[in-house]
Amino acid sequence: MNKKIVDNSEISFNYQTKTKDRLLGVDLFRAIAAYGVVLIHGLRRIERSEFTINTVVSFFDMFSVPFFLTVAFFFSRNSLLSNDIKKFIVNRFERIMLPYFAWSCVYVLARFGGYLQQIETN
Repeated sequence: MNKKIVDNSEISFNYQTKTKDRLLGVDLFRAIAAYGVVLIHGLRRIERSEFTINTVVSFFDMFSVPFFLTVAFFFSRNSLLSNDIKKFIVNRFERIMLPYFAWSCVYVLARFGGYLQQIETN
């Protein structure tokens, strides 16, 4: 029977993708926070009478959004300090606002379509 011995010096909390180095812990907590946001929105309309469910939802409610903001500010700080402010703002606008506006248009059209369908059935 062969036993493998794990050398702890090879274990790293950083990993590399094709484009950049990543922090495993931050990415793990991002996944947990994203799950929390989905859980919060998914359980918002369900009556929650159990203590356990309320506790879990309250935890994610207090953890997820502040975590995302903290990580965003932490990683944006270096980019902001190393780049021109105009370049930083243009980059953030392209990465955040353009997809936001595009998705908002899709959402408004879907809501308007649902509204028109509701009028036709009444």
